[in-house]
Amino acid sequence: MNDTVNKPNQIFLRSPLHKTVWVLACAASVTATAIGCGWMGTSHSVRFNAYQSEREMGRLLPLPTMANGMNEARAGWEEQDEDVYTLAEKRSKDLGILWDRAEAAEKEGNLRLVKDLLNDYLKRTEITREVWSSADASQPHRNSAVDRLDALTALNRGAQESKVKAYLDARRAHDAEKPDEEEIRKSLAAAQSDLNLKDNVAYLNAAELYRQEKFAEAAEAFGTLARQYPHSEKRAAALYMKSVATMKTSGTFISESGNSEYEEKDTADTSTDEAWQDAFTGFQKIIADNPQGRYADDARGWLAYLNLRRHDRAGALVEYYRLLADDQATSRIEGAFSLMLVRSSATDDEMSRVERELANEPHAALAYAYHNIYNYSIDPGADSPPYDKDEEPIKDSKGETDFKAETERSNEREKEWSKSRADTGRKELIRTLEFSKRLMARYPGLAIGGAFALRAAQASEELEDNASAVTFARRALQSRVTGDERAQALWTLGIAEHRLRHFQPARQSLTTLLREFPKSSLTEGARRNLAMIAEDDGDIEGALEQYVALNYKLDVGYFVDTLMTTEQLAEFIQRHLDSTKKNEFVYALGVRYLRLNRWDDARRTLAQVQTTKVPGYSPYNYSEKCNETPVNCTDPKDGDRDENRNPVITPRLVMRDVQTANDLEALERAANQAEGDEAKAEALYQYGSYQYEGSSLLFYNPLATPGYWNLGMLASESRYRVAGEQQILWNSTQEHDRLARALTIYLDVVNRFPHTRAARDSLYTAAVCHERLSKYNPYWREIYQNGLHAGQRMVSYRDVRAAYPKYQLPLGTYGWQPATRTVSGGPGWQAPPKPLVRLTRTARLKLLLHRMDDRVELFWTEKGRRWLTEISIVLCLFVTGRAAARNRRSLRTRIARQRITQSRQVVTYPWFEMFWIDRVEPSRREQIKRLLGEKRQEFTELARDRRSRPVLFRSIVSHTFLIGLLTSLIWTVW
Repeated sequence: MNDTVNKPNQIFLRSPLHKTVWVLACAASVTATAIGCGWMGTSHSVRFNAYQSEREMGRLLPLPTMANGMNEARAGWEEQDEDVYTLAEKRSKDLGILWDRAEAAEKEGNLRLVKDLLNDYLKRTEITREVWSSADASQPHRNSAVDRLDALTALNRGAQESKVKAYLDARRAHDAEKPDEEEIRKSLAAAQSDLNLKDNVAYLNAAELYRQEKFAEAAEAFGTLARQYPHSEKRAAALYMKSVATMKTSGTFISESGNSEYEEKDTADTSTDEAWQDAFTGFQKIIADNPQGRYADDARGWLAYLNLRRHDRAGALVEYYRLLADDQATSRIEGAFSLMLVRSSATDDEMSRVERELANEPHAALAYAYHNIYNYSIDPGADSPPYDKDEEPIKDSKGETDFKAETERSNEREKEWSKSRADTGRKELIRTLEFSKRLMARYPGLAIGGAFALRAAQASEELEDNASAVTFARRALQSRVTGDERAQALWTLGIAEHRLRHFQPARQSLTTLLREFPKSSLTEGARRNLAMIAEDDGDIEGALEQYVALNYKLDVGYFVDTLMTTEQLAEFIQRHLDSTKKNEFVYALGVRYLRLNRWDDARRTLAQVQTTKVPGYSPYNYSEKCNETPVNCTDPKDGDRDENRNPVITPRLVMRDVQTANDLEALERAANQAEGDEAKAEALYQYGSYQYEGSSLLFYNPLATPGYWNLGMLASESRYRVAGEQQILWNSTQEHDRLARALTIYLDVVNRFPHTRAARDSLYTAAVCHERLSKYNPYWREIYQNGLHAGQRMVSYRDVRAAYPKYQLPLGTYGWQPATRTVSGGPGWQAPPKPLVRLTRTARLKLLLHRMDDRVELFWTEKGRRWLTEISIVLCLFVTGRAAARNRRSLRTRIARQRITQSRQVVTYPWFEMFWIDRVEPSRREQIKRLLGEKRQEFTELARDRRSRPVLFRSIVSHTFLIGLLTSLIWTVW
């Protein structure tokens, strides 16, 4: 919707639906931008496009929902010199400076400058729908700017400048974060004395009531102003604000709501109150009185909101589609922005009602059809599968989360969600196609009927019915559609013909589009599709022409560095001598000759390259590395750039390639002229080692090489477009990579001279090459992971040992330097041991004695000491055991004598037991207690007896010592 310029600062609330959509769009933009910044992809390419497939490149642009002419899905695609954060911050800062200048000029009383600055501010913020919400700060300022400009027009009617300044002071106080009501009242009182400012003062008084949320009083005040000043410039704003204030007194209005949508279950109460009816009527009257007025689109947005509040989603959609058909870009953006949320919830019945109501409004119907094709059907509903936070996790037999089952369930849900989206998209395309056909028949006039034929063509193309798309598109062109519709018809016709493989008609359609609309938004896409058509038609040069015109650096680099043969590139240069890329292409051709070992052609071609001096060159400018090691401290292949960061061809870059050609030619000549197997093998070995040890950029073209990340993506996603392109890329990569080139030479040495010393080192170095390449970059990693390899055969270190069993592998692999056969600058192998000196007889005798002493010491340490301990313990056990047995016999004799003595002292009578009725048997515990008592008594008696005491003592000592020896023996043996 258009920005309303007379909305009170900080209190006017757009449709709550807009706030919700705004938050969602910002979140989507953040995600898209994060992906765009973090991913090394680009949208300005065909093969290396990280965002669009070839089919999506043939699709017309979706309607924009942001001021930059894009929607959220495309916001993060564009490559900019500054990231989106920086751009948003810079724009916000510039607008803030401009606003501060206007307020400063206002305080100084320079009203002419104020007027110019405010008009500039309104112009620069005309479309405020940006990616980041910081742009929202401009809306209150826009409201204030328009109100101040209205007051300044009073000067033309004879208003006093001092009174105008007083009003401006009041407006500035009203806009403050914490308005001072007393200051506003005093300033308005001073301005009210001027008749030319009475309407302005009345408006600001009403706005103050609105700010204080006295909506009923504010609505009355705005209505009074419109009646009292029917010719005032504030009348339209007052009528609009009256409707807004009235709406906010309705029970259906949700204050500060972020959700004006409704749930399907909440459909019981669809009644409206008097305030709703009055606001609805007021907004309708604003649109009817001035359909192109400043407030018409905002009023239409509020009509949609009010329809949603009474659960009339179809009525709201109709209003949004009318906005989508507006001539103003701001209105179209607001309409598309609002449809992002509301459209996905609409039912089939609601959309049928929308189509019936739009059938009488062809322009709105055309906008609906386009939006349904390119905005909704390709991305219907939620952008991710539904997630149930209350869903129970899947447990395994142990009661733990089964992550495999969880993944399978998630994949199944995503599959169902994708199928549902595809079905919804196809259903909507069919709906749009049938709708367009009906209106095409309803409006047989050339212009309108042709426009609906175009929509039928677009829907047919999305449904992959390219033959029908061609028929409908030609009908649209025959009806003489003009402007954007003609451009879209040419596009649709060209894409459909391309998909039917009618290459010449397709090229003609898109070429006509470029000729008639050279600066349209479809120019880039038309050239991109022309390039693909040319490739499919076998015109490789025609495709390169389009990529050059598009400045698609990755595609251009891939063509000249990989895809084209040297003959094709040379012919292209000759046919395009006036091309701005000629010098870069000549250099690329020289590098290509270098890779093919065509030394003379490489030098001759490089001699034709026009070079540029090294940017910022100074004879005293040395890097820190050059101060330490002046040889090979910088690599011209890293690429030099001018002050605008554009790559340039410097003399040192060309001379580096010439030097490489000279060195390799000399090594190749030495290998050809060498005599004998050993000499030839060594010469070839050094030829390969030069490339092995060279810089990884040795055959690199810093102006054209697309980069391994892009080549890896191209290979993994199979975005090949030319017959045999996969093999072309494979061969080119092996020509480009020094390790792959060296590998071929090493294997040639092994095959031709297998019994030479160089052959053994060559086979080992070939294994190192394979190891390095398998981890080199994404492209090579995937090659080796798929079981493929560079060179004639795969070689491992095991193969080296099998071929040369006596060959000693060098000390390291990553530090291996084959040319010098060293490792990290040190020896390549361990030095052989020195021969032993023959000893004299005396020395041999001493050595024998030392060895015997060592063996005896080893035996004593490992076994002798333990054996001696065990024998000693056994002997002690034998002696102690005999002594213990003797003491035990003596002790038993003393115990027996003591028991006999005690038995004589006890007198018992047999008749004691004759009178027992029941004999009492003691318990186990009492028996044990009695036994222990008896033993204690015996021990006490033995200890008291002078004769028994020594026997008892000797027995205790001997048995204790015996138990200790047994324990020691068991421990030692264990």
